[in-house]
Amino acid sequence: MNLLRKSVLVSFSLTIAASLTWSYLRAQEAKPAKEATAESRTGAVFIDQATDEMVGPSPEPQEFSVDGAYPRSVREAQKKVLWGYIDHSGAFVIRPQFDEAWRFDNGLAWVVKGDFRGHIDRSLKSVSDRKRTEKYRDRDYERYRIDFKKDIFDATGTKLIAPEAKGVTVFRFSGGLAQIILPIDLCRKFYPRAVEKIDVDTQSRASCGYINEEGRIVIEPKYEMTGPFHKGSALVRKKKIWLLIDRREQILQTFENRHVEQFSEDLALVCDGNDKGFIDCFGKAAFKQRFPDAGSFSDGIAAAAVSLSESEKLKLLAKTHKWTCGYIDKTGKLVIPAKYMAARPFHDGLAAVLVGLKWGYIDTSGQVKIKPQFDDAHTFSDGLAAVRNAYLWGYINKTGAYAFPQKYGALWAPNAQRDYLEVKPFKSPLTLVSAPGDRWRFIDRTGKIRTDIRPGHPQHEESQFRDGLVLAKTEPERKYGFIDINGKLVLEGCNADGPFSEGLAQTMTYGDKFGEVRNCGYIDKSGRTIVQPIYFLVHPFCNGFASVSHGRWGETNAYHGKWTFIDKTGREISPMIFDDAKDFTAGLGLVKIGKKWGFINASGKLVIAPAYDGASQFSDGLAMVRIGNRHGYINHNGKLVIPAKFSSACSFSDGRALVAFPNERATYFPSNCEY
Repeated sequence: MNLLRKSVLVSFSLTIAASLTWSYLRAQEAKPAKEATAESRTGAVFIDQATDEMVGPSPEPQEFSVDGAYPRSVREAQKKVLWGYIDHSGAFVIRPQFDEAWRFDNGLAWVVKGDFRGHIDRSLKSVSDRKRTEKYRDRDYERYRIDFKKDIFDATGTKLIAPEAKGVTVFRFSGGLAQIILPIDLCRKFYPRAVEKIDVDTQSRASCGYINEEGRIVIEPKYEMTGPFHKGSALVRKKKIWLLIDRREQILQTFENRHVEQFSEDLALVCDGNDKGFIDCFGKAAFKQRFPDAGSFSDGIAAAAVSLSESEKLKLLAKTHKWTCGYIDKTGKLVIPAKYMAARPFHDGLAAVLVGLKWGYIDTSGQVKIKPQFDDAHTFSDGLAAVRNAYLWGYINKTGAYAFPQKYGALWAPNAQRDYLEVKPFKSPLTLVSAPGDRWRFIDRTGKIRTDIRPGHPQHEESQFRDGLVLAKTEPERKYGFIDINGKLVLEGCNADGPFSEGLAQTMTYGDKFGEVRNCGYIDKSGRTIVQPIYFLVHPFCNGFASVSHGRWGETNAYHGKWTFIDKTGREISPMIFDDAKDFTAGLGLVKIGKKWGFINASGKLVIAPAYDGASQFSDGLAMVRIGNRHGYINHNGKLVIPAKFSSACSFSDGRALVAFPNERATYFPSNCEY
């Protein structure tokens, strides 16, 4: 269940829960869900009232970015569900009506509906106070642990571990067996044959098995995760695959490419990616109904969601979306009408656009080349584009056919989280994907896994191959270095902190234990230092130059320092006088002086005065600039060749630029309008 976006301040939540009545909640039923509160947009951390956990805000998608326009209202309409509560037969006993809902606990559940956030009882009456109960606390991890006072023996009766050995965890007994977790070093020492069967990703953590009440290990510690035995069966995970086993360790069912939650009230939640259902203790489907999202059973019922119909989603979208997107040519003419609610820039002659609730691709004339059929779609890169249906990502070619079967994504993700990118674009022979099981891997253009070595920063753009190398973290040593496209470690222990670019890579060491002194420079592919580590921050080289800075981090994580550019010899092309500096493109570097942006040349001379509130690098001979809250384009001479009239805009690519208008204005633009 999605818990990431269910957060408000405790004091705020209690005030709302105490003051609103259920009659008000019912009155909200006909109203559309409002935008997130101001608190949820600040980026602060909150206390989740349902779990008492501190959580950060979900990574809300930007309304408009260099990757195009994918407004929040569109994403929310596409994945909109209504929550209710089902009984053990799968029938709804509380009809779907909530925007968000959690499990019942001692007769109360936390729900969100419109402006209402608070606890309700099973009669749908709002309750202002919820006392923490013993049952509620029992869900905490520590409460399940026990102090096991006996020696632990293997199956032959040989003593392995003394009572309460450091790092050994024993949980409550269930059905005469208890889960045991052994740190991997103890397992290597006392149970070496089990270590060989443990997946490499777990070797720095622990291994799990079961003991009986006499302290004898009856199921060896070879699993990554285990659950308690329930009516003779238990759920365990081995090599990223969930299994249902009995007390003799016979496999009753294998849940390959599926995620499973532990049993609760005789039923376990199984996520198949597209939807969720429940199984009994024998692995059989508890009932036919399946749901786009659901939670575990508690107090005899479980939260479950149903999707809105396509017409209902479109009606909701028509009320809430604010932007409409189109494309202009280099004269500023609107050559593709502003009729799309979401769109991405052109690349390789095609652009992804949203038609209704599905993504497809158009060419530079606006003709549909790949019909709308995907739940999400990204720009083409080297002839391939990442697309998503349900929770799975794959890659298509320019005919719309899959280059290889779609099989990447976050299997465990709840419905609300499945639109976040789990694959990277092909910008080199290999790219990075997250396969079911939550493991990042490099694949080639046929879909074959080329190396199991983990990238150093899988969530960042620097995890891509550049100059034939990628920053990686080796296993099990967990050391940083560079690997080539064959998976061979070619450079290790070099303090690298970024990718190779134009033959040089960033390095970084800390001069003090608090991280307030940083020494950054550049090395070549032999590991030799080319630019001495004398800077606080550095960026990758681009077109022969890299931006560097002396400074420090201040309060609220703000950076205080000045910037300039260096060439590949380390020569600074100008004094360090700029408040920010970006890449060089078309012989010009983007710099910031005060609050305004301008451009310098390779000699460090300011050639386009800093007069813009925002700007991008040059592309197709033009650079996007922002004046106030409007966007336009300048040429290399600094002349505003396309007036700043657009609400939002992307850089030019393939002779087209994606621009956006407020929805109420865009509907009046004819297809041949020069704007």
